[in-house]
Amino acid sequence: MRSVTRLLITVSLTGLAVFALADRARADAADQKKYNFSQDWTSDRVEIWRGPLQRFRGKPGIQYLEIGAFEGRATIWMLENVFTHPTARVTCIDIFPHDTRKILLSNLAISGFTNKAKVITGKSQIALKTLAPDSFDVIYIDGPHVARDVLVDAVLSWQLLKKDGLLIFDDYLYDAGTFPDELRAQVAIDAFITAYRNNLEVVVRNDLVIVRKKSDTVWFVVLDKYWYNWWDKE
Repeated sequence: MRSVTRLLITVSLTGLAVFALADRARADAADQKKYNFSQDWTSDRVEIWRGPLQRFRGKPGIQYLEIGAFEGRATIWMLENVFTHPTARVTCIDIFPHDTRKILLSNLAISGFTNKAKVITGKSQIALKTLAPDSFDVIYIDGPHVARDVLVDAVLSWQLLKKDGLLIFDDYLYDAGTFPDELRAQVAIDAFITAYRNNLEVVVRNDLVIVRKKSDTVWFVVLDKYWYNWWDKE
């Protein structure tokens, strides 16, 4: 038994080592590519993403939606490290101010993932209504941080998210205590979680908030120590 346990531990550690080496190889390859990024809002997010996104890594047919792609730094990291299967697809939505759309497309071309990405230019509150329900495995909300925009993005995205999919909110703690409530994403994220609390599980809550979609159907609602059954109306 002791030898079997030792073998299992060795296999497990070997698997982790393989993933670590693969990550390092991808990072080295990415370093050699001359991307045009003016900002780095990705590196400090990577370790938070890894755990929750691990189950999607290398899986076929995964659909990823990103609201607020900017120059594509996070988009390309996801393609290089998570949505690596040839059949995985990414959809990006942004208003793309200045030359950011051109920069994003250039970076996608450098990455070699142009054929895996669909880029939509426009306001997310309009573009999201054109996408098919229950079609995305992961949705990342990082568009306008004004509370009302975040709330609308969340509600519309929820209809697009598959059951057991992940909804990721960025900048939960951004300027907490500085901006008025209506200009802070945290207010909208908290409101969304409260409204949908019977349909979701909070997986991560720090500067990023990640929730897993459990279902769309609510047969009962918890109200303090009581609950209301909608089916039996009691």
